Parts: sequence; C-alpha cells; structure tokens
Amino acid sequence: MSTTEPTQTHRGNGQHPSPSLPTPRHAAEIERLHAISVEIASLQELSHVMDRALDYCLELTASEFGFVGLMQGSDQMDVAAIKGFVPDDPSFYAGLRTVPVRPSVLAWSC
Repeated sequence: MSTTEPTQTHRGNGQHPSPSLPTPRHAAEIERLHAISVEIASLQELSHVMDRALDYCLELTASEFGFVGLMQGSDQMDVAAIKGFVPDDPSFYAGLRTVPVRPSVLAWSC
C-alpha cells in the first residue's frame, strides 16, 4: 500500500475516497523540510547540527529566543545551543550550562 492511499473506505461502499492533492503551500513546506534535512545531514559536527536546527525552529515559530537542551540522565539538561539571549556576564554559561530538571517542569519527548 502506498503512503498516499487512504486506509478507510468512503461511507462503507468499499471505495476509497480520492486522496487530496497537496496545496502549493503544502508542497512548498515539504520541499523546505527536505532542503533542511539535506543541509543538516551534510553537517559534520553536532554543534553545527544543533545550531542549524535551532535556526530553523526559531524561523518556523517566529521566535526570538530558543535553546536546544540535551538530557543527561533523568535530572540534568545540557544547554547545547542557545540563540536570542546575550548575558551581561561572559561567564554566565560556565555555571549554568547544565540545568537541573524536574519531570513536573518539562514534558518528556523522545
């Protein structure tokens, strides 16, 4: 079965409804996601991957601030990439790069 073929029948008559054709906007979004994945896959260093992924997330959400956090065990998060925040003190990240995490504060995702 192809991914475009629906699995439900239309009104129980045994016929599949016609799959909807992608809109031009949807097609452009799919092309953009493909370009993003190709670019990120070509990067060699994890820090560059996280920076580019964060750039795309900020662009997608029209956000001015964001970060990528990598879990270290179940109770610590490493702030691996951050954009849109410039601390007054240059040593700010040295003491706060690893942040304690409580399950009640953040939603877990895999």
